[in-house]
Amino acid sequence: MLYTVALYAMPQRKMSTKKRKNYTNSTLLFCLVGLFIPGLTIYVILGAQLIIEKLGVKCHFIWPILWTIAAIGAIVTPLIFVRLMNSKLKTGYNYPNNKILNFNIIELTFIQCALGAFFSNAHTLCYGNGGQNGLEYIFTGWLALPLIIIFSLIFDKLRANKIKEIKLNR
Repeated sequence: MLYTVALYAMPQRKMSTKKRKNYTNSTLLFCLVGLFIPGLTIYVILGAQLIIEKLGVKCHFIWPILWTIAAIGAIVTPLIFVRLMNSKLKTGYNYPNNKILNFNIIELTFIQCALGAFFSNAHTLCYGNGGQNGLEYIFTGWLALPLIIIFSLIFDKLRANKIKEIKLNR
């Protein structure tokens, strides 16, 4: 109960366009970690594959399903983030920078999985090929990092434009 009251008593941050408070800086820190630990999101992808396999689906059918879901997710996730950001800005408060971390993790996983379809195939991932099955996903993780940085730059620009628009309408 005390925790809930403390949450409501915490002051909200007003809108600002200060350079130190942007999504790109947070994303660059995330990408620095992602550069050295690209295999972290592979556990999520392989976990999803194992869960679907427990449902009785054969392995070589699972990967096209995962690639399709990931491609759709990679397209939809930025749209959801922009929508949430704009709705928060309309109330007069900034969408916090810590929310970009959630976006980055989800989007990195989706992009990494979707790009895997171009560098591997279901047979190689399921049954292996020379002991390097899954190694492609480390490289797709590195390929996804610049895309996430581009998204953050776009989000910063959209946020700055929305703040200017709201201030003009007041």
